[in-house]
Amino acid sequence: LFAVLGGAAVLHPAHRRALGAGVAGLAAIYLAGARLVATRCDAREAAGVLLGLALAAVAAAVPFLFEGRGVSPAWSATGLALLVVAARGAPDLVGFGGAGMLALAAAESLFGGRWAHEPGHAAVFNAAFACALAPAAGLLAGGLVLRRGREEKDGPDALLLAGSWLLAAVLGSEAWQSVEGARGRGASHLENLEAAAAAAAVAGAALAAAAAWRRADGKLRVLAVLPMAAAFILGIVWIADGRAAAFAPVLNAGFACGLGVTVAALAAGALTPGAAGRVLQVAALGFLFLLGTAEILSWGRWCDPGEGTRRDAEFRAQVVASVGWAVYAAALLCAGFLRERADLRWTGIVLFGLTGAKVFLYDMAALDVVYRIGSFVVLGALLVGVSFLYQRRKTGSA
Repeated sequence: LFAVLGGAAVLHPAHRRALGAGVAGLAAIYLAGARLVATRCDAREAAGVLLGLALAAVAAAVPFLFEGRGVSPAWSATGLALLVVAARGAPDLVGFGGAGMLALAAAESLFGGRWAHEPGHAAVFNAAFACALAPAAGLLAGGLVLRRGREEKDGPDALLLAGSWLLAAVLGSEAWQSVEGARGRGASHLENLEAAAAAAAVAGAALAAAAAWRRADGKLRVLAVLPMAAAFILGIVWIADGRAAAFAPVLNAGFACGLGVTVAALAAGALTPGAAGRVLQVAALGFLFLLGTAEILSWGRWCDPGEGTRRDAEFRAQVVASVGWAVYAAALLCAGFLRERADLRWTGIVLFGLTGAKVFLYDMAALDVVYRIGSFVVLGALLVGVSFLYQRRKTGSA
């Protein structure tokens, strides 16, 4: 009967909803039969077969009843409902069926092109984004439901992993499409913002995954942090590509997106215990260093030179960058002392070394004598302050 109904749906597309209702009714019959066989006849294997047929019929009925972008949300809702039932003590086959429904929803959303919306649609508040977001939300919610209802972790963690990666893809796609649409309307100042916006979205997804997996095992936790690596790569590509027009330093969307990557990475590192969390935080601080340097140098390239030349403006930006490096290194050292973090202290020391090399080998070559003396005084004061902090810590330890 199931094969006949499936063939009829192919041969007679005008009656898809009626055939979908028939397949759904068939699923209800299989489900009632499974319950009857399990309770009255105590035949669990036969009940499992009937339950599997019922789940297959439900999966087949969804595309008959819902067309276009309604298929993925319907599969997602059905899969989540099955996972809720499985968490309350239903057979494992129900949980597998729910996970399969969510996998079908994710595949239909990604490979069916449901995430792409027409130009001119509002960002986020559109049918395409809702359709693509449904399976990601279903996977994350299903993983959390199973974690509370069952002792084993592998299944819930796998659902959370898939949901976090799908959420990253959906948010990044929506950010990219929104910016491309704005650029198509003539917003030229948004040049290369899609990379930064997608990076911030991926970082947010990684943060959500880290928050949900605070008690997860090591291997899956590492996979949860991998979207952050994608965020760093996208952000570095954006930094290397540079600005293409004049902009307001710091107060611009590109810098805000890069700052979002940094904040999310720092928070995810704080939620991730052990060496992995510390490495992630140091990487975030390194990314912030690159982001700030790129912002300063781009400002020198595009700012109003005033009475001087463009070369003078770019050199001023180099000097400001050197000062910023020294201040940032001092802040890292202070943070390392306050939080008893050797990795932060060593990062600050390395950055101090880079600052000194830059000042002596590049900045001093174009400075007047007065400015050279001032630069030496500032750099020397910072180094004396650092040595004082180290000496004080050494005395306190003794």
